[in-house]
Amino acid sequence: MTMTAQMAMQATHPQLYTALFAGSSEVRLPADVSVRLNSGQLQPGDAAALRASGLEEQAQYCERLQQLQTDQRIADQALASRQNY
Repeated sequence: MTMTAQMAMQATHPQLYTALFAGSSEVRLPADVSVRLNSGQLQPGDAAALRASGLEEQAQYCERLQQLQTDQRIADQALASRQNY
């Protein structure tokens, strides 16, 4: 499969990409990330390690989680700013 096709699949169908390519690299998950993955408690900072291991779907989940946390932090700051004004 060409690199372009892999990148397109990674962006549009992360579940299929993960099913095809997870574990195909020599990169192993750090123990703490592996424990969080198995227990369903992934954190935003886990995205890079998951992606390096070929677990694209889980990496994208961590990135969405990070974006949600950032959005919430901004909303909280805006609310606090309005209350202080």
